[in-house]
Amino acid sequence: MRFDLVDLALFHHVIETGSITAGAARANMSLASASGRIRGMEELLGTALLHRGRRGVCPTEAGWVVADHARMILRQVDCMRGDLADHAKGLRCQIRMFVNTVAASEFLPDPMAIFLRENPLVDLDVSVLPSARSVAAVAAGDADLGIIADHVPTADLALYPFRRDRLVAVFPPDHPMMRTEKVALRDLLDERFVALPPGSALQRLLDEHATTLGRRLQVRVRGSDFSSICRMVSHRVGIAIIPEMAAARQPQELVRTIPLSDAWAVRTLLICMHADRPVSPRVRSLLDHLGRGAPISVKTDGSA
Repeated sequence: MRFDLVDLALFHHVIETGSITAGAARANMSLASASGRIRGMEELLGTALLHRGRRGVCPTEAGWVVADHARMILRQVDCMRGDLADHAKGLRCQIRMFVNTVAASEFLPDPMAIFLRENPLVDLDVSVLPSARSVAAVAAGDADLGIIADHVPTADLALYPFRRDRLVAVFPPDHPMMRTEKVALRDLLDERFVALPPGSALQRLLDEHATTLGRRLQVRVRGSDFSSICRMVSHRVGIAIIPEMAAARQPQELVRTIPLSDAWAVRTLLICMHADRPVSPRVRSLLDHLGRGAPISVKTDGSA
């Protein structure tokens, strides 16, 4: 079946006007050409689409089916034209970003909202991925920008500082350890934990450092996000380790925090982009909006 949009538009006009002559006029087509196109549609389908009479035409049962589909297809084409109008003028664009969990939940919402408000013709496609996968996507050209933790290898990507992320231990207010000012992961390994899902980048980081100490985290339950984790901690299910900014949103009467003293617990989140590919003005504008200062040096030994 090889109908084109001209055929469908013509048939739609014929059904609306009840006349091949009037439908042809609406389609800016001669009567002979319009009649030939409709006969061609009927021959392709092997059935009549119109009842022809002295006072005009009306659709057969098959004709109603074609008319309904033609109406939907033409409406969709009109929507597509509208959506693409700004793109065709070079106005609207979409920026694709791959970011880690902490950036997506804690640091991006406000600056991203401000940028979108100030740039109404820019759309952001933001996907949450572990930092290593974001690096690979940016390097392959599948994303314009990435936001990653500074502990992952970054090859030759250009790197810009984004935010500082400190990890803290979260306890119920009456936990005995609340008498200390700082605590190391080593001192927490006898505790039971409320943890993130095992696939999350932060949880993998904690698991790796526990393994380095020759231990494993004793996980009682896993929460889907920082807020649910803190609620379970407040009910004395266990303790947790989460970003300081996420913990700061929790009521102090429910949970208290102690900074981790481990050096790796203070991380810099980095914006990464391909160092050699041209950058559109809109991507550069978003980078300037999110970033702070000039690019930091790009290391060539595979680390950030």
